[in-house]
Amino acid sequence: MKQLVITTIIVTVFLPLWGKGEASFSDSSKRLIVMADQSVNRVAIADVDSRSIVWEWVPTASNVRREDAKWFTNISDVKPVYDNKYVLTTASAGGVALIRIADKKTVFYAYGGNGNIHSAEVLPDGNIVIAASTGGYLMLLKTDTTVYRGSDALWLSTSSKVWMINLQNKTVNLLSALPGIKSVSSGSGDNYPAMMIQAIDGGKHWYNDKVIDFSGRTVFQLAGLKMYKARWLVVNNFSY
Repeated sequence: MKQLVITTIIVTVFLPLWGKGEASFSDSSKRLIVMADQSVNRVAIADVDSRSIVWEWVPTASNVRREDAKWFTNISDVKPVYDNKYVLTTASAGGVALIRIADKKTVFYAYGGNGNIHSAEVLPDGNIVIAASTGGYLMLLKTDTTVYRGSDALWLSTSSKVWMINLQNKTVNLLSALPGIKSVSSGSGDNYPAMMIQAIDGGKHWYNDKVIDFSGRTVFQLAGLKMYKARWLVVNNFSY
């Protein structure tokens, strides 16, 4: 087992502007997912029922500096944060970004090293922690952002299983034995079933054009996509 090294760095940040009237998908009547789509290297939001892309962020077309856009090659993770007004994304080439949905502005970004950055999370103090899958390290990015404390459970996927970690009663429950699961997401109610992206071709390709539920049924599929990870675009109160 590799030793995890937690590194803290200070970075230049673009501070988010909080306030009423910002665009958000949190009150939408549509079922939406947010995805890391490597077919055209973008973050995208899709309408599940109409099977259409309704929003996208492309690093080379954003306010990320031209010389830094290379950090966002092979976007590897994305999740909605701060009441669905922002998305947090990472890329295998080292990029980490917080993007405001309303105007697609990159309000914060940084370089997380060459350890194959695969996931990120906003911590209760507003800072961001990232995980490098082949580098075997965690890195803490200091951001000066104020957030709210959240709740109670986390998803964990390994190469062969998916687990739910309940932080209240400190239990770990096995929920799926499907291999190659790249992301897991759940919402409240029957309209937002727990869903997963499974790598195709026995792990030879780490993407898929469809999202499935825990029974293997297709939740969303669109030919041509190379989704690396995808999540429901619903409010997540874990640490935001």
